[in-house]
Amino acid sequence: MLEADKRSFLATMQKQSLDIRQKELSFYLERYANLSNLASIIAGFAFAGLATTRIPKGTNALLAGSYWVAGSMCMTTASYVVVVAAFAAVSGHRLALQAYATPLHAQGNAAGAAKQAVQILESQRQSIFVVFLASFLLQPVSAVMISIIRVGGQAWPVFIVFTVYLWKLRERWVEISADFDIPRSALVTGNVVFQRRRSLHILDLESLRCQASAACACGNRQQPLEGRPSTTALDETNPDVGPRSSSASASSVPFTSRLRSAFSTKSRRDNFQPLHELGAEAGHEDEDEEEERGPLDVPPAESAATTEIDTSLLKPTSADDADVTDDSTIFAGFLFKRGLRSLSREPGYKRRFFVLQPGRLWYYRSWEDHELHQRPINALRPIMLENYVVRKTSPLSLKLVPKAGLGNHKRVWELRAANAVELEAWAHTLAVEADQEKAEDAVGLDASQKR
Repeated sequence: MLEADKRSFLATMQKQSLDIRQKELSFYLERYANLSNLASIIAGFAFAGLATTRIPKGTNALLAGSYWVAGSMCMTTASYVVVVAAFAAVSGHRLALQAYATPLHAQGNAAGAAKQAVQILESQRQSIFVVFLASFLLQPVSAVMISIIRVGGQAWPVFIVFTVYLWKLRERWVEISADFDIPRSALVTGNVVFQRRRSLHILDLESLRCQASAACACGNRQQPLEGRPSTTALDETNPDVGPRSSSASASSVPFTSRLRSAFSTKSRRDNFQPLHELGAEAGHEDEDEEEERGPLDVPPAESAATTEIDTSLLKPTSADDADVTDDSTIFAGFLFKRGLRSLSREPGYKRRFFVLQPGRLWYYRSWEDHELHQRPINALRPIMLENYVVRKTSPLSLKLVPKAGLGNHKRVWELRAANAVELEAWAHTLAVEADQEKAEDAVGLDASQKR
């Protein structure tokens, strides 16, 4: 009877999470429907203009051709928006409603199918909006063209009217966008994750708070929750801590101990797949370069002072600090990663979830991706610590500088933490792990020489 009650409870909670996701899905479906309706009106006007317009004889061929091209492009781009928006809405709704196992969630997860549908609709939204904007701008261009064809030089008032109209529309659009802008740190999505383990976990990615059926935080007493990385960078509900503040968090529990205890649960050991196996199995393209084109995050401000870490001083202070947890995860938490320089943009920072395992450093787009055992972004090219030197460049940032003579290992990794406490913990752990890998390589080399 208790087992049946537990299953009923899990099913009810999953249904409620899907109801939350349905609201997010409905939001995108409504946006697609609005774009489709507006585009259909523009396409209708463009078709009527092309069907009824008669070009007077003797009109300049270039001018007449420009009108037909502008009118045709206005109609085709608007029709493109109507068709693609309809296909995306129908297919996305079907994927969320009927799919169980999808390519991104092959293990079978109804909530994963809904999430994938939302992600696809969100990724296609910008391109569809750009095409819609092109069709919208081509309509006044066609109107100005036909005015010039009809009345010649007397069409300048029409040109002025449409120019002022577009300029004021642009100003109004910028103003409305600024008024309704949602900061990236305050954006709420429908991400709710359920994990069928020894106890129920609900991960709220918006506030990054974890509730468990078997544990809770009462008063000032902190009880570790299974599967929750207790890093101060995660606790965005604390106004004194997080990516928007550089102040250190005062806590009676050491930062490294809290992180290690969060990843030492048996349930993670039972459900964990080694990251090096993921990297070996990864047959897809490396996503590291592709993600550089996405929106950037704003890291906390830092001092311009430059210092270097004395790696000889970065040693574990106790046996507990030197211990490696059961699933080989030594350290984990959020860091801001500086991207690569490109021709189109200056390098910026992105907030990623980093996981340190013996000799390797991986990073994910979010903690949720790590919890769902998805491939890390750098699955094909992990950061091998034996090839890098850890340098602290400021109280909030550090660099992984490649050693001399590494050939392909030439990228300098620039990482920034939310506050000085986290940066010191990361620098300490990375330096210790790099030294340990170097010592193990030296021992292996001596053993091979003795043979």
